[in-house]
Amino acid sequence: MKNNVQKSYHILINKHSGGALQLGLEQLEDTISASDIDVASLQILGAEQFFEELEALKNDETPILIGGGDGTIRSCAKSMIETGRGFGILPLGTMNLMARDLNIPLSIEDALSAYAHSTRELEIDVGFVNHELFLCCVGIGTMPESSEFREENREQNPTLLMPRLTVFVLDQMDQMRHRVMRLNMDGKEKTLKTAALVISNNQYQPQEEWSENNFVRPSLETGKLGIYAATPFSMWDRVRLIARLKFGNWRDDPIVDEWYAENVSLTSKRDEELISLDGETQTFKTPLNFWVERKALKLLAPA
Repeated sequence: MKNNVQKSYHILINKHSGGALQLGLEQLEDTISASDIDVASLQILGAEQFFEELEALKNDETPILIGGGDGTIRSCAKSMIETGRGFGILPLGTMNLMARDLNIPLSIEDALSAYAHSTRELEIDVGFVNHELFLCCVGIGTMPESSEFREENREQNPTLLMPRLTVFVLDQMDQMRHRVMRLNMDGKEKTLKTAALVISNNQYQPQEEWSENNFVRPSLETGKLGIYAATPFSMWDRVRLIARLKFGNWRDDPIVDEWYAENVSLTSKRDEELISLDGETQTFKTPLNFWVERKALKLLAPA
């Protein structure tokens, strides 16, 4: 890891990310203009133009700050990993898991100020499922269904959306709690019934006390996958788990099982599985094969 004093940045923002939609383009531009960061160029673009611009900039020596959520960051990593150059993150998503892992301030004003002064370059592990890259985690079962529900209702006011999303998740957990999945974890076989399975690139360490910062990985370079299965049997199990996922140590919940491994293979009764990769859904043929490539991606974070 090395620290650098940064002079200027290209700033590239996904205008359809949750944070950009909430702030609005005018306020976002004003916030960047009012900050003390030196801007070489600023582009706030839709998906197709966004990635065309990234392709044009990725070999430029001026560092790039990417504004968006975890899905946007994952897509940029797929492009940037080939260059061997790092890029920074402006947290403008719903969960902003990568930003939390890197201790990047979640307020756009504070993030800009932090990047304006100095940065550190990190080399982090990258997860793969059937050769598709992910940085945070892959979800199977309730998680991708919930991601699709949230995406379909993205334009709704968050105050109204959250109760609807909670009811949807409770219902999905009930419907999926008898799903059978078979795991091979570093050669050890495990058959389980689970409503939700999550495989993470490095392991999560929830806070012991009640905290909103409940999905943080203390290390991004262990070379291990975290495997988490939730099997709620009753309504109380489901309600308690959702509460702990939001506030509290969900890993200690009696319906959650945890393992870790370097390589995982998953089979189910389905020929294809809908999965979420860092919050974005995609359908994959089974079996699903997971592994980690150590220190494969460079990122910039505030020093």
